[in-house]
Amino acid sequence: MDDLKPTREETPASPLRPLLIWLGPVCAIGNLSLIPCLATMLSISLSRAFFNGATPPPEPIWLPVLEWLAQLLTLLIGVQCFLVTLCFTWSPGGYWRRFVEHWLTVLGSVALLLVGVLLMAARSDSHENFWQDAAGLAAVLASLPILLLGAQTPFWLARFFFGCRLQRVSKTSRVEQTWDNDSLSLRDLFVATALIAVSLGLLQIPEALNAEQGNSSQAYLFMMLFGAAICGGISLVFALPVAILFLTLSDLRLAWAMTLAAAGSFAVGYFWLNNSSATSAEQSAELLAVCCSITYVTSIGSGVGLTLLRRSGWRMVTRWSDSRA
Repeated sequence: MDDLKPTREETPASPLRPLLIWLGPVCAIGNLSLIPCLATMLSISLSRAFFNGATPPPEPIWLPVLEWLAQLLTLLIGVQCFLVTLCFTWSPGGYWRRFVEHWLTVLGSVALLLVGVLLMAARSDSHENFWQDAAGLAAVLASLPILLLGAQTPFWLARFFFGCRLQRVSKTSRVEQTWDNDSLSLRDLFVATALIAVSLGLLQIPEALNAEQGNSSQAYLFMMLFGAAICGGISLVFALPVAILFLTLSDLRLAWAMTLAAAGSFAVGYFWLNNSSATSAEQSAELLAVCCSITYVTSIGSGVGLTLLRRSGWRMVTRWSDSRA
């Protein structure tokens, strides 16, 4: 997390800019629609589960479409986290400038989710449910830094140990700007320690909320740390290899083919491991559809963002790369 100083005096371009221009509107609409979709699904499920009549009302024909849309929007949140993490950890320029850009983007996405909560609260007659939702959202926000830190860890390690970073390439295939090699200084260790301490300190907020509700705060802390470890594992197994494929291979078609093939392999593997719990062919088909949708939607969304970076001239280099991309 050191400040990389360009050889030229101008401020280096940010790879986050083309993503915000081309994918920002789509992500904004998705974030705004996620909470209403989930709330509508939950309302329909509860009305059918607690129906007092002889037979529950029929399931709306559009409910499967709404469920698929909610799953798609949820996966879109994961794609956004991946792309923002990549730009934050591997971008050129000073650390604190990247830090501010990163958190402005994250808080903007969270603000749109909050607008969705407010829209659902405006339709609800119970203000008590609104404050419960607001308290839950505060707990999620306080847990966000430690989860993002877990997702960023493999990218930081790749930058420090291998010098992996993004550089702009001109039309003549020469790197427009060169940057000093990364070195882990004492200041970087102090900054990393401070960020970890702040992230753990923010977890005291949801712990206090859980204590008021009679829940175990230690269990919540363990769950968040386990969630951060899962985010780091996903970054290590999926996000980091996909980023390396798209940002280093000269042929994007090969990167797409390898990514989609890996997504299919993950889907089939997960289906094979969990198919024993299915009791019918219909459940098996549904499980396979869910596995494929999760892996392929995530892979395609990530691939679109990385392709935009490539089309904008960004490539991944290491400290051993030469002057050509």
